[in-house]
Amino acid sequence: GVVTDRDLVTECVAPGRDPATFQVGNCVAEDYGSTQHPTTVKPDMEIEDAIHVMEQSGVHRLPVTEDGLKAIGMLSFDEIAADIQHYLNHFLSVAGRYRHHR
Repeated sequence: GVVTDRDLVTECVAPGRDPATFQVGNCVAEDYGSTQHPTTVKPDMEIEDAIHVMEQSGVHRLPVTEDGLKAIGMLSFDEIAADIQHYLNHFLSVAGRYRHHR
């Protein structure tokens, strides 16, 4: 399963449970709908498709797997947003230089 900071807050901190004795397994969903594990993506999946998977699954993080089971990485919405911002800033910088050289 996947445990996020939000899971820890909603399952441990907000209800007033003791973090020193709280077990991570209490945050892991036992039922992922029709599967036995969380939704995953493959390393070669297009970002647009991964965003769609996040949207459909209602999650902001996806384990990246080659076989659907063994995690080799994690893709987060925040990382995608940061990459988009980086490329947009680069694009605007190049466009600004081009506009000044005309």
